[in-house]
Amino acid sequence: MKDPIEVLRRKEEELQQLQEEVEALRMVGKILSDHKADCNKPENRGKILQMPVHLA
Repeated sequence: MKDPIEVLRRKEEELQQLQEEVEALRMVGKILSDHKADCNKPENRGKILQMPVHLA
């Protein structure tokens, strides 16, 4: 039979690890959403160049 105190300690460690992973994912999600919002701003897009028209 497993020691209940040891099982609880392991579960608490697993919970702590999951909380850290969730926090990291939240930070990445915020970074990505900020980046996406920045990409949608017109001033961050490249300039449109019109190619010269050569008439024969």
